[in-house]
Order: sequence, then structure tokens, then C-alpha cells
Amino acid sequence: MRTVYRVLAYLVALGVVAQAMFIAWGTFTVHHTANNGGIVAPGDLDPAHATAFGLHSLNSLIVSVLALALFVVSFFTKTVHHRIRWALAVFLTVVVQGQLGYLAYDLPAVGLLHGLGALALFTLALRSAWLPAGTREEAKVEAEALV
Repeated sequence: MRTVYRVLAYLVALGVVAQAMFIAWGTFTVHHTANNGGIVAPGDLDPAHATAFGLHSLNSLIVSVLALALFVVSFFTKTVHHRIRWALAVFLTVVVQGQLGYLAYDLPAVGLLHGLGALALFTLALRSAWLPAGTREEAKVEAEALV
């Protein structure tokens, strides 16, 4: 289960990287269209009509499911290093990210916090994946050897 935990944590981090790539693609597409005489109508930015924004929206659901799976799997990893806490931090950060993303539609400045949250989520996911692999049993043996 520790391997599953690590893979899920790495997939969450990879999902955050993909999110950044999709939103950058969408932003630069809008910028390119506007600068080359094109018209960017309000409906053009809707995730259902814009490929990059649609991928950003879809990928947010995938990252959410991965973070939830990471949290569930964390209960089955018999380790010392508080994987449940790290997985909970990842999951809660994903929830906050989602709320900030929706709030940014009405208050665009909140997008700054959404970007900062993405960096935090990436860091938490990588830190979760890099947790030491020691088990509770190994920690007991080490503690008894010290006594």
C-alpha cells in the first residue's frame, strides 16, 4: 500500500503541473487571439467551448479524485510518518483550491490565491510521496534496541 500511496501522491503532483500547463495555454491563446485582431467573446472562455480551459476544468476533477484516493489509501499504509495527516493536508488543499477557483470567477483577484494554492498543493503532494518508508514494526524494533 505504501507504493500505491506514493504513486497517487506523485500523480496529484503531476496533475498540478498539468493544471498549470492548461491554464497557461488558455491564457496565452486568449492573449494571442486578442492581439491578432480576433474577438474574444464572453462565451469563448467558457470551459465547455475552450479546449485549454475545458482541460483545466476536467483535470481538476481528476486531481480531486486522486487526492481523495490518496486520503483513503493513507489509512491502509502501516507507517510511522503520519501519512494520514499529509494525505488529509493534500485533500483539504484540493478542496480549498476548488473553492478558490470558483470564487475567482466573481472576484478575479482571488486567482492569485488559487495560483499560490497550486504551489502549496504541488509541494504537499511531493512531500507526501517522499515520506520515509519505515513501518510501525520497524520503529518498535528500533525503539527497543535503543533501550
